[in-house]
Amino acid sequence: MKKSLLVGSSLVALLGASACQTTSTNISSAEQAPPGVTKEMYEHKVKQVKEQVEKIPDWFLEPPIEEGSIFAVGSGSTPDLQLSLDLAILQAKTTLADRFQSTLKSQTKNFVAKVGGSGADASVVNEVERATKNLIANTDVSGYHMVKNVIQSAGNNYRAFVLLEYSDEQANKILMNPVSYTHLRAHETRE
Repeated sequence: MKKSLLVGSSLVALLGASACQTTSTNISSAEQAPPGVTKEMYEHKVKQVKEQVEKIPDWFLEPPIEEGSIFAVGSGSTPDLQLSLDLAILQAKTTLADRFQSTLKSQTKNFVAKVGGSGADASVVNEVERATKNLIANTDVSGYHMVKNVIQSAGNNYRAFVLLEYSDEQANKILMNPVSYTHLRAHETRE
């Protein structure tokens, strides 16, 4: 089920990137090529996305849950093997930092307007706009352990998948680090 949803969303992103114009793609009608894309190109892209989704490691879609540890996954795809691995690790480290120290700010606006006359041709237009920011504070994420990594070919790119683990002991050190630093600075000031 998750891989099927991933195929649809990956396909939308891939085709959106290949088309020069901005289009909205309805996943339910993803059986047809979007405007400006040939049927052959569309079918080729669909095949590529399906093949890539089938190769995604299960642990990437459902990271392990283990008492005493925090897990994070990441992926990266570039023509350079090392850069792909570095990007995957960076993405997983960002997820770890997000879990330790992040704040979320969200704002939703709702606009409702009556359109048309007062009779049968009247209707209500409802627009909702939402903006969300996820701010990640400077966070020490050193000390992670790479549990698994997989490198695959993806066309002319390398795709890297990584699974990082933090023990609760390491996470506590990270969480206590700012407190210890503040305490140390306060002690130094008194002297």
